[in-house]
Amino acid sequence: MNNNGLNILRPNEIDDANMWVQHNNHDVKFYWGIVVCAIEEPHVDFIVQIDFLEEELDFVDKTNDEEIRRFIERNLTAYVNFIHLSYLLSLSGKNQIEEV
Repeated sequence: MNNNGLNILRPNEIDDANMWVQHNNHDVKFYWGIVVCAIEEPHVDFIVQIDFLEEELDFVDKTNDEEIRRFIERNLTAYVNFIHLSYLLSLSGKNQIEEV
């Protein structure tokens, strides 16, 4: 889904079994994926995968897209931006994009 620049995916929204990292030593109940288009849309450069070991969440209704978006914006956006910047700096250091 696209929420004004924040793209949140669930495993059933991507028909690719290799997309989601599986953890053999954890019983992951479900995932959130935060899609990052680092250089230009609609090209996806990476997905930040959030794994949940519990079926029920106390902090957000996992079926309410607006609550999920607000939770991510409040609590995870800074982390995603840090990863995004690191990704761009890595590309810049390899001369794959112009200076960041």
